[in-house]
Amino acid sequence: MHCTYSVRRTEQPWACAQEGNADYIVSGDQDLLVLEAYRGIRVVTPQAFTEILAQQD
Repeated sequence: MHCTYSVRRTEQPWACAQEGNADYIVSGDQDLLVLEAYRGIRVVTPQAFTEILAQQD
């Protein structure tokens, strides 16, 4: 599932991530990043996500 939007401080990022069974939300949005995780879904920067992927190789 691919979700794109420009939304701040709403449930939409979480609903989209849950619907798609995501493990991560990748964002530069500080309002999301300060949460770190919600309902088991981690919020990370693009750089952090790149590092996570590199570790899985």
